[in-house]
Amino acid sequence: MAWIFLVSFDSQNKAIITFTIDDGITVQLEKGMNVFEAKEIEGSVAIITNTLSNSNRKYIELSQLKELQSKGWEILSHSVSHPYFNKINNSQTKSEIISSKSDLNRKQISVTGFVTPYSECNDQCKAYLNKNYEYAFTKYKNTKNIKELIITKDTDPYRLYRVGIDKRELNEVLLYIDYIAKNGGWVSFYLHGIDGNDYISSEELEKLIDYCRLKNVDITTPKKAFDKIFSD
Repeated sequence: MAWIFLVSFDSQNKAIITFTIDDGITVQLEKGMNVFEAKEIEGSVAIITNTLSNSNRKYIELSQLKELQSKGWEILSHSVSHPYFNKINNSQTKSEIISSKSDLNRKQISVTGFVTPYSECNDQCKAYLNKNYEYAFTKYKNTKNIKELIITKDTDPYRLYRVGIDKRELNEVLLYIDYIAKNGGWVSFYLHGIDGNDYISSEELEKLIDYCRLKNVDITTPKKAFDKIFSD
């Protein structure tokens, strides 16, 4: 599952940020909710749909997911089984992309966006995304050139970049906020958990949110950020 907060850009210098928590692990979801609710933020979560029918309660349950949606959180599809899209055939790709959305829709979960596992998306993957979703996060690049990772109205909506913050130093993350506060743009931060050796700490996440507000950077859901960037 993935939770997202976005940052946006257009000719009027809009600055928007989202955070995504991937994979829907229950304990990490609850930690995230504690931070985001305390800060009165609507987040988003990207779901691996086969975990909703799995007896392994490591992952979020459907009732919890519906509760998040009722509170204004956005739900994104993160595929059915979290495959490497570059290693599966066309039929499997089609099923992973289309079935994940239909599975969520049947459970009364509204979905407009997709997050590809491992940031992999070949041409056949993109074609199915184009037919079934409004936008998709499919790109990741390990670069210190912040400008390359900013989403603008000229970005392909099915080639949206994300920026991982799991093990990134807070001071480095804040540079993205500085950039869009000055230049405008949308930055999509993602994480897999909160607290622990492999994750951003709750304290750092709170500081990041506070810094966004200090810099007048909007924190919203992916759909709202997408509409602000691409619909104006």
